[in-house]
Amino acid sequence: MRSVVLIFDSPEAAAAVDAALSAVGAQAVDHWLRRPDPSSEGDQGERGPGSAFLASIDRMPAALAPFEVAGADIEPVPAGGLTPPPALQAYRLALRAEVDVIRDSHIAAGVPVDLGGGLVFTVDTRNDTDFRNILGLTTFALLAITAQAENVLIPFRAADDLTRLLTPEQVIGLSQAVTMRVAALYAVAWEGKAAIDAADTHTALDLLDLDAGWPT
Repeated sequence: MRSVVLIFDSPEAAAAVDAALSAVGAQAVDHWLRRPDPSSEGDQGERGPGSAFLASIDRMPAALAPFEVAGADIEPVPAGGLTPPPALQAYRLALRAEVDVIRDSHIAAGVPVDLGGGLVFTVDTRNDTDFRNILGLTTFALLAITAQAENVLIPFRAADDLTRLLTPEQVIGLSQAVTMRVAALYAVAWEGKAAIDAADTHTALDLLDLDAGWPT
């Protein structure tokens, strides 16, 4: 297996290079659409005009000979040398995992709530303990409402470490806000994963913006 740099200057030449690589079971490891100024410093490959494929192949087919740049050392080369792109499904799985990380980071950032009357704060949703606390308070609030208990105030400590006394109805409002926020984040994550699954090329996956669309 050896590394080669193949330079071309037209879509037709690019198609010919790609077809010749496919014929020997190889593919481009990297592809530069814009080459440096031919007058700039560098080796022959770096000074060549046009576009280039960086490929790793077992043998050089005759059809590629006119495009090869002998001794070229085009940067950037991946650390550790040339590596083939990941298999498409492995790439999908990696991106799906990245969506999970982004989703969870948004959840852990907390949920801003506005209960009216200037009662605005952020609810901690950092971990399971925070969610169990919200669930417990919500259950208590529902019991108080069902029992038609009067003058009930429930202490709640928000992300700013200030404790506020909330009515059962306000606790229910807080719980609803948290639930809707988390549901919205999961909905965006599902859309992102659907887009990942629908992408059928590495290029299509590269163009996905996984940071877009999340509620602020």
